[in-house]
Amino acid sequence: GEGGVVECVLSNGMRVCYKSTRFLDDEVQFKGFALGGVSQVQGAGPGVLLSAKMSARIAEEVGVFGVPPGDVLDMMAGMRVSVNTEIGTYSRGFAGECSPSDLEAAFQMVHLLFRSQLLPSNEGLKVLMRMVREQVENQFRDPQAVFAQRCLSLVTTDAPFYRPIKPHQLSQVDADYACAFFKHCYSDPSRFTLVLSGHLDEAVLTEYLEKYIANIPAGSNGGAGLPEMPAERDELASVVAEFPSRRKCEVVRMNMVDPLCCTKVTLPVEIAPGPEELEERTLLGHALQILESRLIERMRFELGAIYSVSASVDFSFASPSSKQPLAGTASISFTCDPSDISKLVAKVFSELAVLRGEGPTQQDVDTRVEISQREHETSCKHNTWWLERIAAAYTSR
Repeated sequence: GEGGVVECVLSNGMRVCYKSTRFLDDEVQFKGFALGGVSQVQGAGPGVLLSAKMSARIAEEVGVFGVPPGDVLDMMAGMRVSVNTEIGTYSRGFAGECSPSDLEAAFQMVHLLFRSQLLPSNEGLKVLMRMVREQVENQFRDPQAVFAQRCLSLVTTDAPFYRPIKPHQLSQVDADYACAFFKHCYSDPSRFTLVLSGHLDEAVLTEYLEKYIANIPAGSNGGAGLPEMPAERDELASVVAEFPSRRKCEVVRMNMVDPLCCTKVTLPVEIAPGPEELEERTLLGHALQILESRLIERMRFELGAIYSVSASVDFSFASPSSKQPLAGTASISFTCDPSDISKLVAKVFSELAVLRGEGPTQQDVDTRVEISQREHETSCKHNTWWLERIAAAYTSR
């Protein structure tokens, strides 16, 4: 790209960081984020927690920009712009993309996200809750969804925070609280960082930032029944989700047209907090990619017994505190014929034992380095890559 990364702080306290590129003439990617999410209400009761978890969905149906979603589509006709919201366990934010010519419209939408009121209508909420109920009921009929939920329950020791919503619990959802929680999450711009990457004209960007983003007034960080959103990572409410202390094996059986088995082997991983954390996390990712390549070679090409296999690491359950170990899971997933499960699981553990005992071969390392270099050379020519890397620099522990 052309130029470096520029950072500034607006008059209302929002931090902005942008990189002007010429990868694509008609693209600007952006995302805004702040600490604090659903974990802040986990001790307030099941109804409050469910309402907070569904707040983004309910707000989207009501209209996060102050008008119904259908009207937004009409207003944006002919424009290339999108802005989406997300409230996670430990953070909340918005993200989207637009054409450089529609940057003003994108910033207007962000402005409205912070300034608009949410006024739910009873009829609209009835329709939404009916749709949600159908989706909740259907997920218990979907083999993949049932399998994924059982895996989640096992690796978190059935932590209440991660339990799926059940149909009878939907009556506990308070739409008014959900809307209030959503507005609370987008009330204080000084807590947010806005990152942009794309074909940006600095003079135009500065004009629109001052006109639409800098004049978003600061809101209150609290209210009746609403949680405080800490400014520091170490002050966030941590969700307790412990990996099982003993080995567990569970089989989920469901009626299917064709015989197919999805298998997932999950192991705990932990990285000590400190300056080496990022390096250790990167090396772990490379190790799992080497394991995946070896399993593809052994299980698919030598044994001919799998349809697909993947190895990945997940730190979404880790404590947000930089003072705590980075705890996560390493998973090996594959699909196969049900009759091949036992021998393939044994193969996974045997390959793990070889890697632990002997380490990767030089060819494994050389191949992985070459692939990583090619991926980096390709990825760094995309706005999405820069956007995520810049954002990660702000959000990492």
